[in-house]
Amino acid sequence: MYYFGGGAMPDKLPVKQNSYGGTLGGPIKRNKVFFFGSFEGYKRTQSLFTFFTVPDAALRAGDFSKAFNSNGTLQTIYNPFTGGANGIGRQPFLNNQIPANMINPIALKILQLAPLPNTQGIGAGGFTNNYQRQETRQVDRENYDAKFNWNRTSAHQLWAKFSHMHAVVDDLTNYLGPDPNASGDGGNTKVYQVTAGQTWTLGPTLLMDSTFGFSRQKQEVLGPDFNAGNFGLDVLGIPGTNDQGIGDQRYAGYPEFRFGGTGTGFFSQLGNRDGWNPIFRDERTYSIATNITKIKGQHDFRGGYFLNFLYLDHWQPETGNPRGQFIFNANTTGLNGGQTANFYNSYASFLLGLVGTANKSVQNELMTSREWQHALYFRDRWTPSSKLTLDLGLRWELYPIMHRADGRGLDRLDLTTLDVIVAGRGGNPQTNGMKAGLNNFAPRVGGVYRLNDETVFRSGYGLTYNAQAWARAVRGDNDYPVTIASTFINPDQFAYYGTLQQGIPKIVGPDLSSGRVPLDRAAAEYTPEIDNIDRGYTHTWNLAVERMLPYDTSIDVAYVGARGVGGYAALDINAPQTLGIGDAGRPYASLGRFNPVNSWGMRLRTEYKSLQVALNKRMSHGLLVKGAYTLSKAMNESDNDGRSVLSYNTPSELFRNWGPAGFDRRHNFQLGFVYQLPWQSTNGYGNIAQALAKDWQLNGTFAAFSGNPFTVSAAGTDLNTPNNGFTAVASGGANSADLVGSYNITDKIGSAGTWFDTTQFKQPTGVRIGNTFRNQFYGPGGYNLDLSLFRSFPMGGQRRLEARIEASNILNVPVFANPNGNLTSSTFGQITGIAGGTALTNAAYVERQIRLGVRFAF
Repeated sequence: MYYFGGGAMPDKLPVKQNSYGGTLGGPIKRNKVFFFGSFEGYKRTQSLFTFFTVPDAALRAGDFSKAFNSNGTLQTIYNPFTGGANGIGRQPFLNNQIPANMINPIALKILQLAPLPNTQGIGAGGFTNNYQRQETRQVDRENYDAKFNWNRTSAHQLWAKFSHMHAVVDDLTNYLGPDPNASGDGGNTKVYQVTAGQTWTLGPTLLMDSTFGFSRQKQEVLGPDFNAGNFGLDVLGIPGTNDQGIGDQRYAGYPEFRFGGTGTGFFSQLGNRDGWNPIFRDERTYSIATNITKIKGQHDFRGGYFLNFLYLDHWQPETGNPRGQFIFNANTTGLNGGQTANFYNSYASFLLGLVGTANKSVQNELMTSREWQHALYFRDRWTPSSKLTLDLGLRWELYPIMHRADGRGLDRLDLTTLDVIVAGRGGNPQTNGMKAGLNNFAPRVGGVYRLNDETVFRSGYGLTYNAQAWARAVRGDNDYPVTIASTFINPDQFAYYGTLQQGIPKIVGPDLSSGRVPLDRAAAEYTPEIDNIDRGYTHTWNLAVERMLPYDTSIDVAYVGARGVGGYAALDINAPQTLGIGDAGRPYASLGRFNPVNSWGMRLRTEYKSLQVALNKRMSHGLLVKGAYTLSKAMNESDNDGRSVLSYNTPSELFRNWGPAGFDRRHNFQLGFVYQLPWQSTNGYGNIAQALAKDWQLNGTFAAFSGNPFTVSAAGTDLNTPNNGFTAVASGGANSADLVGSYNITDKIGSAGTWFDTTQFKQPTGVRIGNTFRNQFYGPGGYNLDLSLFRSFPMGGQRRLEARIEASNILNVPVFANPNGNLTSSTFGQITGIAGGTALTNAAYVERQIRLGVRFAF
């Protein structure tokens, strides 16, 4: 069935996938030295359709006379050169058409990157998914493994392992503008791992084991526009784009041009929208662990030391797009106090060449991180009786403050002057005054009580510290002056920043020698909170009972919970302190700072509660079954521990960040089984009929689950409080929508209509936040069945040939993504994709696929 477009159903496109490999092992020296080696290859080529949302010929020419919204109203386009600069008193364009002589000449050049519609769309005006293009995705991956074991003595064993993975992925073609068939795009990743260890029996009750590990990832990812040169600077003639004339080819490609929002229901961006590429990354990890085990009476003592050293060199100025990014705001052609501006207004602002926000990232230094992690632990497994076993443990962890290469450390902001204190320069210490916590003690306790041979009780509690590497959050892509991620805005939400002809100001890094530099007022800043950077922790607990049942079956019922305290996140301390006063209400407005000041530290809390039921039948009579059902509730303030910025930042509204986690799934049922058909060739084949019927095995997994939550957002024009709202929308920031009735599900998919009754949601008016909350509503669930059929062919001795037929999603049932929750979008309330991806892409639950395979064992 064709769900997401309004035109003719496209033909199925080919998918070619090959998995191949083998293993080989055996002795080198009898009873002394052994080897094992393996190779696995994977190649996949998939052709697919990608949908885009593009304006038609009329809109491209400035004709908005048929710019109808979903409710049938005409969206009015206002002339920003009339009325006041604050949007009051503006006059609409005559006949809702922008005169041809007012369309910006650079905008006309950019328009050449956008195709015209080639299929019937959906949503307001029929624009959503109105252009489809066939694209190709390719993956080529090879894995190599080798392992050696040496029994030095009967009491001492040593081993070493080497692994290598090389993957080339060509999948970055889904932009409008760059040639989708251009060569040289995609990712090239090489991973090397070396591991060695030993186990030494020092006595009948004393054992020592040790491991050493090293891994390295070398990665280069280039976009499909990388070979296009400085397209924004040299072809489009926009100042300040690409390398800004310094001769660094890593900034090559197409700038991004965004018309309001980025999701479905807004016109698709032009140019390379993925600021995260290109990437040049060298990441290394060194690990050492040593453990001692001692058995004494009823006690099994174990203790040890663990060390991690994390190393990263990284070039990726992603936050503001290294090529440059231009966002065209809806309010630029809207009326202050009038109709809520939307995606039509954003596109009109583009045609006029009036940039609402300009972004550009410059890598001023190589992003580097060097980080140590230490841990000591002791555990006693005590068996005071045959029915009771207790685990009692304590772990102590130390996380020294991360530093950078060449004596540099983490810079931080002087919040009184907005000067950056540069770590490791100008006499400043490398730690910049930050201290690692010394009280990270983590107790663990657990117990098992065997009531009888059929019933067992289990319970446990543990405290775990957050071991997340700081390199993820503060590696430098948002930290001035390591990376200068500049955002240029006009504080008035109805005004524009500049024109395409003005482009982006040239960005120049400061002199760091003094150890103190003024924060560039346009640059992004993540500053660590000097007294709030210790490690957060999570309490986890469980209580379970397991009971044996007839027919080799057992049932396990458990209550499992967790509560997180002090997860890492940033708070914009430059958000307005009062609702409704706009950028003028920012605490640092008097210092000329209208962009966020993200103060990073321990602040997130999380909560998880669940009832878990498992039913397991061990393999007997040819049948194995494993089933599980979970009823759970997960709550948090952000799904992204370590890297996030809170959605609501005004102090009085911080409570609005608390809600169901984006991954919350209340009901989840999973079932897996293996069934060996009764006819097995334990005694060979008696005749042809037996040879055909014997040695078959059926395997399967079935999943059924409820949906994930989503938020319904609205425009924040009237709210006029930047950095407060869950979803960026096309006009004036974001707000929560008002629910004026009840949330009613209609179950319509894609072009059939909205999945819920959108008439029950309204745009809030006045200086107030809507009455709905983060992740208040839940989207569709789904189910999936995978089956495989195996057949073995004995080849004599221990040799065996195995043929496999594997089918994923054998019922070919789609699992849909959440509906569009953006009130200003043209597809508000509609589902336009499948779970984990967009329509007709390789998402989490794809259409039915069947694979054939052969395996030879000897």
